[in-house]
Amino acid sequence: MNAWKEFPLFLGSFLALIALSAALINGVDPVQCLIRGGVCYLVGSFTASLWNMFFTSPHQKPVKLVLETPQSHQELEPGKAAESSEAA
Repeated sequence: MNAWKEFPLFLGSFLALIALSAALINGVDPVQCLIRGGVCYLVGSFTASLWNMFFTSPHQKPVKLVLETPQSHQELEPGKAAESSEAA
């Protein structure tokens, strides 16, 4: 399994544990502890997912784009085409 795909889960869990332990040490109501832990888990998972989306590359080679026009150069520049036909 790719470690970067597991990073949001790890970071969210880590932040939830920190919030729960800080709330328990300070004597906060148990319901508030669970709410804070859940919010920290969601925030950590969301921000880590955003980090992965913007700062990790899919390691794909760039695609070379070639544009071809159906018209020849003489059709694009009518003045020069007339000069070349007069010279002949």
